[in-house]
Formats: sequence, structure tokens, C-alpha cells
Amino acid sequence: MSNSIFVYLKTNHLAQKENFTNFFWRAIQLFGKKGVSFVIFYFASLFLIPKDFGELNYLLAIVSLLLIFCDFGLSTATAKYVAEYKSKDKKLLKKVLPSVTFLVFVFTSMIVLLLLALGKKIIGDYPYIYIFIPYLYLVPIVGVLEGIYRGKKNFKTLSLITIISGLSTILLSYFFIKNYGITGTIISLIVLYIIDGVILFVKQDDKSREFNYQIVKDVANYSIILGVVNLMYYLFIRVDVLILKRFDYILEIGYYEIINRILDLIVIPFILFSQILAPDITREYVKKKMKLIKRKSNSLIIFSLLLIGPVAVILYFLFPYILKLMFAKYYGNEIMQMFNLIIFALPFRVIYNILNHAIAVPTGHGKISMWAMIIGGIINLFLDIIFIKAFGYIGVVYSTLVCFPVAAIIMTILLYKKLNKLLQIDSGEL
Repeated sequence: MSNSIFVYLKTNHLAQKENFTNFFWRAIQLFGKKGVSFVIFYFASLFLIPKDFGELNYLLAIVSLLLIFCDFGLSTATAKYVAEYKSKDKKLLKKVLPSVTFLVFVFTSMIVLLLLALGKKIIGDYPYIYIFIPYLYLVPIVGVLEGIYRGKKNFKTLSLITIISGLSTILLSYFFIKNYGITGTIISLIVLYIIDGVILFVKQDDKSREFNYQIVKDVANYSIILGVVNLMYYLFIRVDVLILKRFDYILEIGYYEIINRILDLIVIPFILFSQILAPDITREYVKKKMKLIKRKSNSLIIFSLLLIGPVAVILYFLFPYILKLMFAKYYGNEIMQMFNLIIFALPFRVIYNILNHAIAVPTGHGKISMWAMIIGGIINLFLDIIFIKAFGYIGVVYSTLVCFPVAAIIMTILLYKKLNKLLQIDSGEL
């Protein structure tokens, strides 16, 4: 097994200069982006009282749900079709941004109108939510711009832009959050995406105002599948926060989000490696190299499992020290109990993300991710309610321990079934 992994690394990706360089720059970009968000999150935990910190995370969970409908998979679909157009029809590249931005504006405007009309009835009396409206437009637009850069494999430029916008925001966010609390946190996030979006737009090569219906049709059709996947994924990761709020576990929302933020940082390397491989997988799929794609999929799963095991063990022992160092006022039996259980779901979370970002989405089989998430997400929603009623706040963790394995197993079975079928059709291909 170890020899096959070594051969995979040497002959397929990491030993190839281009992919190693792309991995390096994509790592900087993704860690930089997540890192700045984490710093803003940390400043909020530092300057807000635990109750307000819990309320803030509830608001962020609501906004995350709204953003799913604003973007609805457009940014990820953009990256896929930019890579495809680059291989098949480069003339369409200049028309991607105006065409997809039009979709973003339509989707987001519908959500904003619904928020203004029904927000108080559905969400409750949270006036802070309306400060997020510019953020609802900025995040998907920046996501589309980043998708264009990823599809073109311009990872170095994307990384440098992220570093510049991130460093420009950190000092401002410290001032805003310290002096204005929840409002300052929201302003910090808006400023981050304004700076990021402006630089991404100015530096991108293909500027055009020309609208193309075919691009709109391609991206919109595929984004619907990805949007449903993202919605179901929300039922895995963020709906727990809404359910905790429903049962008035405000402080526990803060604990749960601290754990999730730290686990997000652990999953990032696996996601970014998958996204680096994605354009290559798309090209190989267009050329019908199914055997090669399946071989890469096998190697990715083995390699990821061998890495995440030791990482999970190390994190298990380091977590108490991380809490005491960075989140001292949140340290206690409750958060430790939650973490000591939820860490066991981490390998399944990694496998799902690897297969989704590296194989399913780039090959146009986002429906497989969709069905895995639909089943797992619905189970999680119902188990959250049942387990919280039976066991209290820890019920969200029990639900997660059931749902991530279910989704990962379904994803693996359906994806390999599809690959095997394609292999039979294209027998004789490498």
C-alpha cells in the first residue's frame, strides 16, 4: 500500500512541478482566507461576552443559509466551466464574469427582498441581520471571481490578492470589533470582501460586458445541483446552530462554533488539494480517461485516511491547550465533551470533501453529492431535534456522529458505481 502511494505522489501530482506550485499557492490563499475569518471570529470571542458571542454565531448561521441561496453553487460551477471552456472554447472565457454576475444579482436580489418582507417574522427581532445585506451581494460575486481564477489555475495571483486583502482587514477588524461589538464584526466582514472583490476584478485578465446565454444556461443548470448539495451540507454543519438556538442553548452555540472553526482549518488542506486537482480531472473526464480518474480516486482516499488519522490523534491531545490559550473563558466540561466525541466524525468529513471536490464536481456528477447530502442532511435535521430533546445540547454531536459516516458511505458507493459503469462503456481507455 505504501509503495502505491509513493508511486502516486511521485508520478502523478506532487512530484509534478506545476501541481506542487499550484498546491502551495492555493494553500496560502485558502489558509489566508480562512485565517482572516478565524482572526475576526477570535476577536469577536475575545471582546464579546459569551451570550453575545453565541447570538453572533446564530446570526452568522442565518447569513450562511441566505448565502447558499444567493450563490447556489454558482462559484463552484464557474470554476468547472472556466476549466472546460479553456480546453474547448477560449472565446467564451471573457463572457463568463458578466454572465454569471447577472445570475448572482438576480438570486441575491430575490433573497434580499424576501428578507426585507419576511425577515422579522421568520428570523425574529434581530436588526443586525439587515447590516449583512451588502455582504449577501459581495460574497457570491467574490466567489465567482475566485472561481474564474481557479478554473484558469491562476493560484499564485489569487493567493497574493487574498494576503493583501486579509492583512488590510485584520487591523481594521480589531478596531471595529473592540469598539462596536457585533456591528463591528459585520463591518469587518464587509470590508474584507470589498477589498478582495475590487482587487480580484482589477487584476483579472478577461474583462468584458458581453452577456452570453449559453454560459448562463450551462452554469445555472449545473449550479442548481451544487446549490442543493450546499443546502444539504448546511444541514450537516450549520443547522445544528439553529436547532440549538431553538432550544435556547445560546452559550453552547459558541462552544460548537469554536470546535467547527478549528475542524474547518484541519479539513482545508484536503479541500485545497482536491481543488488543485479538479481542473486536471475535468480535462481527463472530457478525454474519457476513466481508468486514470478511478486510480486517482483510490489513491486520494488511501492517502487522506493515512494522513487524517495521526492528525486527529494529535488534535485530540492539543485541543485543551488551544482552548486555554485562545478561548480561555469558554474552556469547560461542556466544550470538551462535545469535542471529544465530534473528533471521531473527522475522517468521514475528509473523505466526503475529497470525493466531492476532486472527483464528483469536476466530472459533472454533482448529483451524487446531492443525493448523499440530501439523505445525510435530512437525517441530521431530525436527529438533532430528537437527540437534543432526549440528551440536551450534546444531542447535536450524537447526530453528527451518525450523519457524516452515512453521507461519506453513500457518496463513495454511488460515485464508484458511476465510475465503474463509465469504465465499462469506455473499456480500453487508459
